[in-house]
Amino acid sequence: MVFKVSLFFSYIATTFVIVDCLVCNQIRIPVSTGFTSNSIEDEWHHLLDSLVYFEAENTSPNRNKYVVPLLGAKIYIDVNTNEYSNNQELSEFLLSIETTNKDDMIFLSTKLLSILKEFNGIASLYPLRKLVATFYNDLPPFTGIEANFNAIDNIFSNGEKEFMHKLKNDGFVVVKSLIKTSSFERSNLSKLLVEKTGQDKVVRSDTVAFITNAEAKKYSVGAQYDLLMAITSYLNEHLEFENSIYQPLSPGTRRRPLSNPKDIQVASYLKGEFYREHSDNSLVKGANENQRSNYRCYTCILYCNESWDYRQDGGALRLYKDSVGIVHPKDAIEKCEYVDINPDNGELLIFDSRLIHSVQKVTSSHKERIAFTLWTLRPEDNGCVGEIYDAGEELQYTN
Repeated sequence: MVFKVSLFFSYIATTFVIVDCLVCNQIRIPVSTGFTSNSIEDEWHHLLDSLVYFEAENTSPNRNKYVVPLLGAKIYIDVNTNEYSNNQELSEFLLSIETTNKDDMIFLSTKLLSILKEFNGIASLYPLRKLVATFYNDLPPFTGIEANFNAIDNIFSNGEKEFMHKLKNDGFVVVKSLIKTSSFERSNLSKLLVEKTGQDKVVRSDTVAFITNAEAKKYSVGAQYDLLMAITSYLNEHLEFENSIYQPLSPGTRRRPLSNPKDIQVASYLKGEFYREHSDNSLVKGANENQRSNYRCYTCILYCNESWDYRQDGGALRLYKDSVGIVHPKDAIEKCEYVDINPDNGELLIFDSRLIHSVQKVTSSHKERIAFTLWTLRPEDNGCVGEIYDAGEELQYTN
């Protein structure tokens, strides 16, 4: 039995064929003007001969065929189609990948994409890149290890539509998580937070650490970790997302765009400590109007502070409404209304990571303000370069 599926990307055709136990992928690669079949072949051999896991298949009449012994796979290019004779200028060539299973096909396609970047200027890798993205975007988002889905369902069970509506329209929502942090657990967290942040003290002065699932269990805060890790999956299922002009990147998909980081942050503030106005995913100055600095989509904070009252203890999270499109935090202070969130034990705050916000100075001399933070990610092909902590001019101002 033969299964054949053709995927068309504008003028570029990719054919995915399964014959018996053989998987064959054929991808048409456009070639820049001025390159001949010989120049393409020479570059192909130069690249693959330099890699130990590819071996030339000397018994094949096609001198462009290579094998991958570990996988029992073959890859080759065809530069002499019916339309072109040897050493004439090409407009495209055919890249073929043969494997015994789809997983190896994905692996080799991804590896070839990395290798063939050396082809830049000779050929367009768009069809191969699109194929790799399509494969990986079929995977469900990473939802966290032992994510506590029951706890999330219980939190939102009595007002799911109301909570999701508020998050979408107001940009934030506060709910009671039902998971509180005991004095013993807070003591464990204080022991964990042994190093001060390296960020500029003008920007923030708290103590922070990122913890893994194993560390959370070790310090008896596994329930808090699992709760935060479950939020992403819940939002993927229940929240109506903004349409994006960008293609999703693995593990995000159009239907389930959010994914989790592997760690969560723990932050502690003592008397006099603060975090100045900032955005967790700020606009990039000088870029296009949609360019953001990272993939953060929603900031999820679980507070751990028993009997906390920001009116006496300070430490409120100040959230500036409608500040998504603001570049300079000082503009949000001048133009936007704000709401102060009390960081009381068990309170769960979820807000749009683009919003300008701050942590007000802690005034209590006998309390430690502790919070867990997870950033749900929306990985997209939007040119982000990763996490950047900016202590630049927009943060250097006085109230």
